[in-house]
Order: sequence, then C-alpha cells, then structure tokens
Amino acid sequence: MGARTIIFLAVMLLLLLALLFSLLGHTNAMVDDGNGLTVGLWKTCFNDECQTIQTTEDETMSKLRVARAFFIMSHLLAVVSIAVTGLSAANVLKDKMASVAAAAVILVTWLFLTIGVSVATDVLSEYGSLGYSLILPWIGWCLLLLSAVLACASMAVGGGGK
Repeated sequence: MGARTIIFLAVMLLLLLALLFSLLGHTNAMVDDGNGLTVGLWKTCFNDECQTIQTTEDETMSKLRVARAFFIMSHLLAVVSIAVTGLSAANVLKDKMASVAAAAVILVTWLFLTIGVSVATDVLSEYGSLGYSLILPWIGWCLLLLSAVLACASMAVGGGGK
C-alpha cells in the first residue's frame, strides 16, 4: 500500500467523521434559552412540545431555509466525496485526476457546509445560548477542511504512474 493510498484512506475517514458530526447536529437543541425553549433547523420545542418550523415569509425563516438547503447539499456532496475518495484509494481513478477530483468535491462540500453552518449560527444565536447541536457541524467543518488539505497534499505524492 502506497503513501497516496494511505492519504486517501485518511481523507475518507475524516470525511465520514465530518458527515457524522454534521448529521448529528441536526436536532432541535441547537439553541436553548434556559426556560424550556429549544430551537433547531427543523423544529422548535417549548417544554417538550415540538412543532415544525413554519414556512412563513419571515426573514428569519427564509434564512433558516437557506441554511437547511446548504446543509442538505453539503451532506449529499459529502457522500459523493466519500465515493470519489474510495475510488481514488482503490486506484480506480488515475493519480492526478483522483487527487484533483477528490480535492475539488471536498472543497465544494466544505464551502456549502460553511454557508449552512454560518447562516444557522447567525440566525439561531438570536434565540439564546448556542447548544451542542450547533457545535457539532462546526467540528465537521474543521474535519472537512483538514480532509481537503490532505486531498490537496495527495497531489504531491507519487502513486505509481497510472
């Protein structure tokens, strides 16, 4: 097993962890005001009675819809990133093409997660203290950035000349 394959396996592991952290962050406990109100991307709860967030034309709700959309796109692209990285680790794709493709998809995934988590943080910070569910996507953001750096570094590592 070459150095390039090991790098791609590490990237794949980081991508899986980033996706896991980002998905775990989608609860209604993104914000807790301390008085029984919890707010998330999908629903709001007060004293354990939850309701979905309505799709009114309020500016706050519009921003939450934007955050949802970018979270969903980043999750879908994360799955594509894992597939491309897996194909690269299995040497199905040519060396340079694999590195460039993996780095490009991971960077777009990172960009979408950046937009989604930034908008969600901006909107939800108005409701109270930020909960653990908003911290988890930021951890995923850091892991995605690290995997993008590793994918870019794999371009400098020779892989056997396919």
